Amino acid sequence: MNLKVHLFQGGMRLNLNTAFDVELLAASFASFTFDMHKDSVRGEVIGNAHSGDPNLSHPKIIARRIIHLRNSNATQTHQFEPITQ
Repeated sequence: MNLKVHLFQGGMRLNLNTAFDVELLAASFASFTFDMHKDSVRGEVIGNAHSGDPNLSHPKIIARRIIHLRNSNATQTHQFEPITQ
């Protein structure tokens, strides 16, 4: 299963490879796109908005994981895919 993660500031999608940490932490919405989900639905998208909680909001949690991976020099296999449409 492949999973694509996207973070947004308002209507602007952030580049997870190049956005500054402060931009990622200011994300207001996170979305996940699954290539194959549990119900065999291809391309299913699930999204979560910022809840207002500074620590437990899904976009904030995801942003912190991305920052951790980048600071840990994640290998190319762990790099985030560029967004193409």
